[in-house]
Amino acid sequence: QIKTLLRERHRIAPGAEDDFSVRNLSEMAGAAQLATETMTTLLACVADGRLPEGEREGGIEVMRLGAGAPDLVERVRLFRRSLAAVLEAQRESLRVCHFRDPWSGIPILQARGRWRTVYEVNGLPSIEMPYRFPAIAARTLERIAAMERRCLAEADHILTPSATLAQNLSRMGVAPERITMIPNGADLPSAELRRPKGAPKRYFLYFGALQPWQGVGAAIAALPRIADLGIPLVICSSQPATIGRALQARAQRLGVQKHVHWRHELTRDALAP
Repeated sequence: QIKTLLRERHRIAPGAEDDFSVRNLSEMAGAAQLATETMTTLLACVADGRLPEGEREGGIEVMRLGAGAPDLVERVRLFRRSLAAVLEAQRESLRVCHFRDPWSGIPILQARGRWRTVYEVNGLPSIEMPYRFPAIAARTLERIAAMERRCLAEADHILTPSATLAQNLSRMGVAPERITMIPNGADLPSAELRRPKGAPKRYFLYFGALQPWQGVGAAIAALPRIADLGIPLVICSSQPATIGRALQARAQRLGVQKHVHWRHELTRDALAP
């Protein structure tokens, strides 16, 4: 029945090969149990249908769970059930469970194993998802927020790359001593970087999304203070121009719109140095 439903959802013609595979939870658990014989790290993630369900490199086992589901919601649900089976199979071998989202964290916390738990918070889906899915229901967001609150309350420790995130998590009730901040870093290439076509001689660069907490508004507000330097701000946004209208209006009110250069949804080649 599952295969029939998936073939219909994927619009696969009669006689054509499946573009998915179906494995039951016992098969997944058995594969996970076998993997413990040689591996030291298990990476479980939501499948996207484009990469293999399983890979191994050295002592690292990669399991992509939830393949074959017709949409993101179903993939997440199948991922949670599959992850629960994997956790049960490795209950005696796991020592640390490090997760980065609530749909991974809930099965890990519910399993109540002997392992220690670390929740790495790079952002909260309940806050960020409306920017990606504007039509998402408020009820869905509240359910996600409830999962986040449980993960924050029950995880043994919290990691975050941002001082701002650490402060906001503290305001949400997470004890500061449970939070460790490890800033993101970057290794600069030794070779001289190719200057992008049309780039100013000198410029400040912001690269990323445009959510209010990212600080882009503060960067624009600072431009009048350094106007004498004549250095523009280049914003390479991963989002469409419509998302940045409020920031564009702010630059205009401050009279610095000519000093803000917008680049929206650039291709990978355009972003490459």
